[in-house]
Amino acid sequence: MKRVGRFLKTNLGITSLLLVLIVRFIFVSFPMVQESVYFDGLFPFIRRIQSWLYFLWIVPGYYIIAALLLLIIVFGLRRRKPWKNVLMNGLNGLGWIVSVYMVYFGFQYTSQGYAERNHLTIDDYEVNIAAIYLEVMEDAHQARLRLELPADSSILSVSHIPSDEEISSWVSGVLSDFPASTIPTKAQRVRPEGTLRRLGISGIYNPFTGEANIDAGLTNLQQVYVLAHELAHSMGITSEAEANFVSFLACLKSQDPIGEYAAHYMLWRQVAREVNRELAPEQVEALAAQIPEELRQDREAIIRQYYKHEAYFPELTDAFNDTYLKMQGISSGVENYNEFLQLYLSWRNSND
Repeated sequence: MKRVGRFLKTNLGITSLLLVLIVRFIFVSFPMVQESVYFDGLFPFIRRIQSWLYFLWIVPGYYIIAALLLLIIVFGLRRRKPWKNVLMNGLNGLGWIVSVYMVYFGFQYTSQGYAERNHLTIDDYEVNIAAIYLEVMEDAHQARLRLELPADSSILSVSHIPSDEEISSWVSGVLSDFPASTIPTKAQRVRPEGTLRRLGISGIYNPFTGEANIDAGLTNLQQVYVLAHELAHSMGITSEAEANFVSFLACLKSQDPIGEYAAHYMLWRQVAREVNRELAPEQVEALAAQIPEELRQDREAIIRQYYKHEAYFPELTDAFNDTYLKMQGISSGVENYNEFLQLYLSWRNSND
């Protein structure tokens, strides 16, 4: 026991990791403890401190953190040490990083999510996916017509989009029962354009600085929806499906023409993904032939922008994300993104 105690005292990073794993076990076993200690207490407190420190992040915090880690690694390699010491230093450093991550955000994975709090379920609903596709496509078309854009112009011609503060207020309205929803979140456009897209993602929440990062190369419509998604994470949403759904609701209820169109457009594209998975090619082609010209123009413009910044290693990104989500208790992994449609159907049924 003395050797174990001495080991833990001299390897504080590993010790801290063991402690947060014990706390995580307690939170999983006693949800009410997690609710009162972390969800209602520590997490909003941390987010408040982060909001006070936003002046530090002139550039996205991930850049600064990456630069510091690189300096630490380079400095450590210059100091000649036995490989065992280098290994233990690396494990301790990793232990500290994971521990801070768990305290800053990771414990949220043990709390009730938006779906459970609002009695929504992720079930395999028996639906006529083609009929739903046509219905949501018509909703998207009507929202697009309300923008009153000139003929033969795409959504990219819209130069003005809602401010970050407006989008944040939409998300806060949906998550009004989340204590962290009242805390401002700094939005960062990551440049150069395509930086995040090259990594296979459109946006990412930085739990260490509390920033919502989105790729500066996204189209204006995507920026609205993706930012709302990342802001949902900053307010305590962990599930990707739930973050997508909160983003959808926030935009839908925004009473802003661009926001409403973003909600309907992204829902249409989510349903289109299911159509491509479930229906025969000839059925897909028949549905595609009914796409209104305005939606077709927008879709083509967004796709052209997308292919300007193709991901370098999309399979590697998916594998990493899949492993990460499963380690956090989301058993479906990256498929969790696609569970948005089940949440939408559950919400729709409950509002019929």
